[in-house]
Parts: sequence; structure tokens; C-alpha cells
Amino acid sequence: MMYQFDPVIPEIKTTDTETLYLFIDGAQLTDLSQLPSDIPPLPVYCYLVYEELNQISPYLFHATPEIKQWFIGQNKPTAGFFFSSYWSAEELVQHFHQLIQVNSPYNTQSFLKMAHSEVAWALLKTKCQLFWEPMEKAWLPTRMGWKVLTHPDDKRKESPEAPLNLDEEQWMLFDEITWRNLLEKIHRHVGHHFPGMLNQEFFDLWIDAHARIAHQKGFATAGDQLRYFNIIGLLGEQSVTSEMYPDIYQLVHFTSKETPAERIKKAEKLALQYAEPETSRHFYVT
Repeated sequence: MMYQFDPVIPEIKTTDTETLYLFIDGAQLTDLSQLPSDIPPLPVYCYLVYEELNQISPYLFHATPEIKQWFIGQNKPTAGFFFSSYWSAEELVQHFHQLIQVNSPYNTQSFLKMAHSEVAWALLKTKCQLFWEPMEKAWLPTRMGWKVLTHPDDKRKESPEAPLNLDEEQWMLFDEITWRNLLEKIHRHVGHHFPGMLNQEFFDLWIDAHARIAHQKGFATAGDQLRYFNIIGLLGEQSVTSEMYPDIYQLVHFTSKETPAERIKKAEKLALQYAEPETSRHFYVT
């Protein structure tokens, strides 16, 4: 669950007439000042009304061998991806700038994390013409391993105009990314506060199963989920699967006038009271 780069890295090279680029998610790699390049990166989020978004802009780089080595050394498989293109860097930035906001299948708008490798993978694998348009080939490190894609055969078809309208399949793939993000956050939390739980057999499957149970009970936010796992960490798995602690079981499994967030917060406080002093001494309820 603590994802790292797949050590088997595919060959990443272009033809003589193409340029290799690296697209970096500025929200994941924030310090780019030490990059081994004389060519400054180009931000996609420029001159936006929301200053905080400018600070986490995706960045486009010419992927020199030094840049490739630096990026892989960051060991963050979702923080960017490589692609080849006949377009200039300036043309690419203009193209991606029009994809900053996209339309969901439910008539809402959202900001597209376009340089996140799994977001890009979702768009490219579903043959999103507007996203594919400037690319010839893409090499994407993901939490499921490296993905290598070549521009679909229908590449000469005219691309639709912006904004990008996401379809149901793409939206579902984005939901899967959100779920993987949650599981990774739970893993880090458990590893920090309850390292003994990491010895659980089939730990990744175990976390996924409990997270889904918690979600079905209405504990949908990351904070709610962490409280649910705090209870398990403090009192053991039986504290949420049996009536060993009836008041906690009631709060976890049955709805009431209280919101799910209020219920799980109460259950967590009870767990802290019941826990052995050595278990809870250095644990703080948030």
C-alpha cells in the first residue's frame, strides 16, 4: 500500500523528430529549485485568479537524461509522467491551459490534476482525444506499475474543442484514484500510530475491506476513516466487528440523529477511554 516506483522501468526514448517531455504535478513535487536543468520549467497554471492554484501548477520540462534520473529518484509514482510530442513546449502549455477546468458527467466543474500520472492514465486509456492531441507516446509510472501507450489509430480525427467533458467511465476511474489515495493515507497513519497492525496477514486487502465497511456505515471522509482505524488500533478488530464494547458497536453500526462524523468521533473517544494506558498514552484524539 505504500507505493514506490516499479523498479522495472521501460525504455523511454523518442524518434529524431520528437521531443521528450516530463509533466510534473506541482502539488506533489513542490521544490523544483534544485532541478538539474538550465532550461526553466513552464507552468500551466499561470495568471489564474486563484493564487493558491498558481502555487501548485503542473510544470512541463524537457526530459533530459538528468531530469529523468532526478524524477525517478523522487520515488513518487503519481507525481508526473513522460510523453513524446512534435509540439513545442509553448504550444503544449497553451493546449493544457485550456484543460485546467473540466466538466463532470453530473454538470459540475472541477480542476483537472492533469499531470497526476493516474489521472493522465485514465484519460489516455479511454482515448480522450483532447488530452491525447499533442502526444505521440506516453510513459506513465502508476501505483499499478508502468503504463506505456501510443497515440490511438484515430489520431487524425479532429479533436473536440475545450472544455473537456468527462464521461462516466473516466469519472469512475477518477473515483478509483481517490480511493487509492485514501488507502495510502490510512496505511501511513496506521504505520505511524499502530505499527503492530502492519503485521496483519494480507494487510493491504485487510485495510481495503475495513475501509469499505466504514464507508458503507457512512464514514466517507478521510478523517472519519482514520477515526475508525484508530478504534481498531486502540482496542483490536473485535471492537468494530463484535459487541465486546456495546456502546462503540452501536455508534459504529447504527444510524441516529447524529451525523456519521459525530458518531465515529464519539466512538473514538470511548475507545481511548477503554484502551490500555500504554496503548493510548502517546495517542491524541484530533
